[in-house]
Amino acid sequence: MSIIEKSNPLNLQYRVCIVTSASSPLGVIVCKTLLKANALVLGIDSRPKDHSLNAALGTHFQFEQCDVYDEGTPERIVAAAAKKFGVERLDALVNIVEEGKTASLEGLRSFSEVVGKAMAQEGRGSIITVLGSEAVLGDTFEPAVRSLQPKML
Repeated sequence: MSIIEKSNPLNLQYRVCIVTSASSPLGVIVCKTLLKANALVLGIDSRPKDHSLNAALGTHFQFEQCDVYDEGTPERIVAAAAKKFGVERLDALVNIVEEGKTASLEGLRSFSEVVGKAMAQEGRGSIITVLGSEAVLGDTFEPAVRSLQPKML
């Protein structure tokens, strides 16, 4: 049985979505939700692919094991999405900030800027940052969220 629900009320058919921390528990849920909505999902994580993302996903789910904070990774991921899905556009980026990884916020901002520029070429796209827990940022919650807000490209 396929995970893809063709009658899902949220229809993201042929929309290309990138999900960071895709192998985290929250990342797996986000990936599966996007897949059920017919999206094309490129999961990225420094950890190996979660085994539950293997079954019956066909070409709708692709995975890149890499660290989004390494130099050149954002550009490589944009190119990989185009190659894997056969389209030159990106429709959404979902950044997942895991509990205890507050140091990664600056790296995610840089990653988001590169992906945002690729989206801007098509004149559309969404960047969403999901906090694994409000405790992730503690007292720095508001300033950190403001720093991740997209800038005008």
